Amino acid sequence: MFEVVKNTELGTIWMPVNYNVTLYVGQLVYCPSGTDYLVPLGAASSTDTDKPMGVVVATNRRTALYNATYKTNSIAGATTAATQTAVEKQASQGAMFGVGDPIPLVQIKLIGPQTEVKGRIYSSTYGTAITPFNPQAATTGQYVKVSEASATSVAGNTTFYCRSGANKGIYRVPSTVGNATNVTTNTFATYFPNSVATTDYWVKANVRQGLSKIQFDTYSMCVLAEETYSTNYYTVLVEEVNLEEAGKEYVIFRFV
Repeated sequence: MFEVVKNTELGTIWMPVNYNVTLYVGQLVYCPSGTDYLVPLGAASSTDTDKPMGVVVATNRRTALYNATYKTNSIAGATTAATQTAVEKQASQGAMFGVGDPIPLVQIKLIGPQTEVKGRIYSSTYGTAITPFNPQAATTGQYVKVSEASATSVAGNTTFYCRSGANKGIYRVPSTVGNATNVTTNTFATYFPNSVATTDYWVKANVRQGLSKIQFDTYSMCVLAEETYSTNYYTVLVEEVNLEEAGKEYVIFRFV
């Protein structure tokens, strides 16, 4: 999920849910041309320049509807009068939509150029933690050699983190990535300070501090750790990548 963590002075507003989608608390949303109301920002298509309006923080359902997959509340859009009135709503204070309007609404925390957003990093699907790996041995910290099963790093856009061993607690970004004989060799212009052992545990995610390519899942509920950015990505400014705790990895970034 996502949350706004800094520069929150833009405040919040209430907006309707587009008729054909379900929105979730913690989701990045926007209102593009051709839609009535809010839809998920979604995964990037090509070098995407779409920007979110905000992060969903509440719905106007009187009775919360919990989603077990995302572990958060949701609300569905509606078309006919009957579907709009079928679910009891509560008043949305400060909205341009009156108390008597039965349209499904979400409250969003607005996002601007200086807004910092925190998002969970997962593997290929929401809720799937990044898998740690044991590298091949390397006599210097210039190299981290990984089996092909874990070979999805991207030169200049992947963050490696050592969870155990002599380099524990240290982050680095590889300058080059090479594949040969079922092994991917990640070479670091700025070395890890110690040699690499086969008993060490490491994790990595394809996002980096600074100007970074990034990709979200289809419903824009998390950052994906294994995208290779051959075609589809957003460009963001990343302030922090945190890979310390399994299942709680996150990134803090701004849209540019």
